Amino acid sequence: AKAVVNETDAYFTHISGPEIMCVGPNTPVHVDGRLMPAEELYTLLKRDAEIVQGGSLRETIKPRKQCAVKSLDPNLRITDGVITEATRLTAESFEVELDNGTRLTVSANQPFATLDPLGHLTWTMVRDLHEGDHVAVAGGFETPITSNVEWIDKLDEEHVYATVSEAATPKDGRLKVKLKTLVELPHDELRQAIQGIELWTNRGNERRAKPIKPVWDLSPDLGRFLGGMYAEGSIANRLDEVCYSNNDEELKNEYAELFSTLFGIGRERIKIRRGKVYVHSYILSHVLNRVFGLPIGLKTGQLHVPPILFSAPIDCVTAFLSGLFDGDGTPHVDHDGYPSPRLFSKDETFLREVQTLLISRVSIPNRISPWPTAYGQMHALNIVTRHGRNKFFQSVSPSSHRFKTAELPERSGKGVGEDVIPVAPLLKNIKEKLGVTYGKEIPENSVEPYISGRFPLTRRKLRQIAGLLKAYGDLPEFEQVERLLHSEISLSKIRRITRMAKQVLYDFGVSPHSNFLAGF
Repeated sequence: AKAVVNETDAYFTHISGPEIMCVGPNTPVHVDGRLMPAEELYTLLKRDAEIVQGGSLRETIKPRKQCAVKSLDPNLRITDGVITEATRLTAESFEVELDNGTRLTVSANQPFATLDPLGHLTWTMVRDLHEGDHVAVAGGFETPITSNVEWIDKLDEEHVYATVSEAATPKDGRLKVKLKTLVELPHDELRQAIQGIELWTNRGNERRAKPIKPVWDLSPDLGRFLGGMYAEGSIANRLDEVCYSNNDEELKNEYAELFSTLFGIGRERIKIRRGKVYVHSYILSHVLNRVFGLPIGLKTGQLHVPPILFSAPIDCVTAFLSGLFDGDGTPHVDHDGYPSPRLFSKDETFLREVQTLLISRVSIPNRISPWPTAYGQMHALNIVTRHGRNKFFQSVSPSSHRFKTAELPERSGKGVGEDVIPVAPLLKNIKEKLGVTYGKEIPENSVEPYISGRFPLTRRKLRQIAGLLKAYGDLPEFEQVERLLHSEISLSKIRRITRMAKQVLYDFGVSPHSNFLAGF
């Protein structure tokens, strides 16, 4: 097994080899368009699998169910793969922490992807890595897009009732039927048939039940609503009330309107008072919890990014992020007037899922760091590099309330770089083969510090210097430069490697490229 770690601590690419090289049970794997912990994925696969090797210390299975994962191909591009086998075993483990806050639990012989000085992909086991070494990290990638909200099979089919159109009315003439009687209809027919849904458990409740309009599409309005609810919303423990809390009048009015337009709730049912927007609705509570994963009651420790966002249209994703940052974020501006968006949460796991969403869907680099406060330990997700901040202000800010006026200064020396690709010897090799000299063919002050390795070589600088050198001849090495420039990986530095106790670990064999994206 080999591994590539994601710079935003969202994924690492794990490649099956002749040895079993594994990841921790809570390592999220990008499978079938969503994140699933390795232990849960193994359990799912085992339900329908051939047991190749059994035993309490080690078990290997060949699943009959095909699960799609993301893989890294030989050209350093992220593509599709399928799980062909899986192993669970007890083994010595290590925790690897990167400088962006990533912490990965892996087996002792887990290789990580690195680049050699000439830019070739190589693999180094954890036991041979050291603090300060760089490992390859994965960036954003394309994923199949789904616009539909698949909600009907997630609700209580026994107690949720649908108001149907006259064309879909059953023979007995009823306009209100149990949801379970409709689940076999094709999606398009369901959209035509269902006019509203409501939840009640007895006839006495039926008279008081108020229907809502089902949501069928992953729209920007839905993304914006969910982002705000994840930051500032709540579902009452009684499951009878949904609330959005914010003292900003513009935001309160916006979310009151979203309650109405998204779910067809009359404005007379939407109450705004004491900094909150209330809706009394059992069915809305049920839908937000079952379909979109909003926790009931206290959210701390229960929040997870809705899996549907990892394959949602990009405008829905950026709208979700805008709602989230409007509620729990701040457009921090330093003393130089340089804005750096931050998102705060007590729940580090949730922030790491947001981090995954930012890099995999919007290609916005970010880091997570501890944030001590007088009220307890918090964590901060920071948008980093000028490239990342520009991307945030271009894609997320337009639908935001708090960030819509923020912008980067026209000129700034801070954070101007992109990700680092430390292949200075490759450029030095090209320079020497072409016979060019500093001060004559190419400038010295703006080039030599990067070719010598004294300054970090960013993707932007690699592109610039390679362009200067290419004017003096063509070499095969330029193909390697182009591969690196268009790759979907960069490099992140190891901060710490800690030996851990033996524990249960998991390995997944993948075809055709023998690797998969996973991990926080």
